[in-house]
Amino acid sequence: PVLKEGKYTLTVEGKAGKYQDKLKKEFTVVNSFLERTVSTQQLLEENLKLTGSGLEPTLVVFSDYEKNQYLRGLYNLVGQEGTRLEQRLAAQEARRLLAQYFDAKKDLAEKSEEESLLIYQQYDGGVSILPYATSEPALTALVASVGSKDFDYRAMAGYFYNLLETGAEKGEDVTVALWGLGALSEPVLLEINNYLTQKDLAPAQKIHLALALLDIGDGAYAKELYAELLEQYGEKLGNSLRIKVGRDQDEIITATTQMALLAARLEAPEKNLLYQYILENPGQEILNNLEQVQILKYNLRYMESEPVSFTYELNGKKEKKTLQGRETFTMYVLPQDLAKLEFSKISGKVGVMTVFNQPYEKEKIPFREDLKVKRSYVVNLQQTSTLQRGDLVEIVLDYEVKDLGPGGKYELVDVLPAGLRYVQIPQTRAQKLSRYWRYPSEVKGQKITFNVRKGKEPGKIVYYARVVSPGEFIAQGTLLHHLKNEEICIFGEEERVVIK
Repeated sequence: PVLKEGKYTLTVEGKAGKYQDKLKKEFTVVNSFLERTVSTQQLLEENLKLTGSGLEPTLVVFSDYEKNQYLRGLYNLVGQEGTRLEQRLAAQEARRLLAQYFDAKKDLAEKSEEESLLIYQQYDGGVSILPYATSEPALTALVASVGSKDFDYRAMAGYFYNLLETGAEKGEDVTVALWGLGALSEPVLLEINNYLTQKDLAPAQKIHLALALLDIGDGAYAKELYAELLEQYGEKLGNSLRIKVGRDQDEIITATTQMALLAARLEAPEKNLLYQYILENPGQEILNNLEQVQILKYNLRYMESEPVSFTYELNGKKEKKTLQGRETFTMYVLPQDLAKLEFSKISGKVGVMTVFNQPYEKEKIPFREDLKVKRSYVVNLQQTSTLQRGDLVEIVLDYEVKDLGPGGKYELVDVLPAGLRYVQIPQTRAQKLSRYWRYPSEVKGQKITFNVRKGKEPGKIVYYARVVSPGEFIAQGTLLHHLKNEEICIFGEEERVVIK
């Protein structure tokens, strides 16, 4: 029978004469093997009912409201599990900030072990979004400003000096190189001031140079540039502020993100308004995780807060909590207790954040005409869903991002049924490897991930697995989602696989 979602205990008992023994095995049935970390942030009120997981304890964190905004931002960054450098480095830095400011060493802050990111640094000294991609100047400057211990900064400085020399000869924009050199404390103040004398500098160029000035130590001049840009391009939108430049929304988000980073470093009064716009407006084609973690680093460094207090009641227990400075109050609440949690005697603006895992569920993902994904199992050149012990199975993933679909990079995530195991390099003489065979970007147990991008034609990827145990298994549908916006996604059809 198909088991419903929840926890189960399987008991096996054996008896022989006067002897007997019993074994118990607990297991959990879930709707989906593909999960994402979800966080909510609210202003605490007496009649507030919290949102959380229906299967496992929900992490609930209380703090002053401003601090809660930053806490939510950190958990959002930690919860992203993509293979791009921006996602991995930002998640690593966010875990460090959670441990430093929120004493979060024992929860989601250390969800996974850190790994070296040196594989993203290329032979020319620059860094790339993926290990096999080419160096990108703007990304390299961001990495230099973060200051992670994983990179060779001498090689990185050489990369920037080369860009500075060749770019100047070709008449190209080199402000990103100056920002990177400033972040590495290289003596480039004269070059920065020379560029600032040029007329018709673009807003992004001025922001790059202002950030470089801050790194070198000329904060007064950087503040002048910030005020000039804010007056000329700033647009107030309720509780947020954006920098209205460029041709589309992504260019506005990019400019607003860079200004938010500048505001955070200058401790400008607009810093939270700019950051709020970033939180509310994820880009279609851009990924600003590294800028976000930098903004949070400086906002947390300069934050001062008044004490706040509240009283909570749960299962007959009533307790008052007062939070001062960087203090937070953290609790894990069981699914059955979320609705019972009550609040009273709230003093000051108390922020409450919930963090929990939520599965991707096909029925909750709206249909999209611009994306398409399909999976099939092939044995000896024949498509089938009935497999035999010892079979080498070819898993074929067909995908398409149509003309109206957002451009850029996507992740294709497939989950193998429990009776199959991934095979890295198939050793077989019976059949040739498919010309569509590719190495995954990541293998985590049964979850196989590939990086793909929008192309002019439909795409195809093949990988291999070996049958390891018989039974009937439900193969969850393949997930295709945009790397920079997880709301842009689609699930393939799930199917039943029989192994005899």
